[in-house]
Amino acid sequence: MWKQIITRPQSTLTPVSLSLPQRPLSPTTVSRLTKVFPQIEQVNADNLYGKPFRNAYYISRTQKGNIPVYRTYKSQAIVTEVRRIEGSLTKFRDDVQKLFPEKPKGDFTCLMQSMTLRIKGDVSKPLKKYLNEAF
Repeated sequence: MWKQIITRPQSTLTPVSLSLPQRPLSPTTVSRLTKVFPQIEQVNADNLYGKPFRNAYYISRTQKGNIPVYRTYKSQAIVTEVRRIEGSLTKFRDDVQKLFPEKPKGDFTCLMQSMTLRIKGDVSKPLKKYLNEAF
């Protein structure tokens, strides 16, 4: 860590070298660590905990604690919007399509820029009921 420390006595600079003692690990410590941690050759990408969830999504509530499902009008047509979706928007769309099997798949639109799902028609009440149970 500290290779050299330069001291200034009065007028001249003299290098002083310091070495910190390095203690090797004892054999018992190494054997305990090998019982807890696997060898590096045995670790692969599937064993790591930090990998992201590919098919996960989360809908955060508003500041008042409500589910962000809104009924809006687009050129005299009723549209239901779900906002604040974090994660996989397409997985959320697929789950909502299973919730409403009578609606055609063309009625569901994913807006990736704003992470919003638009559904043609007024399905806000059953969707809010489902999302209140899930989230």
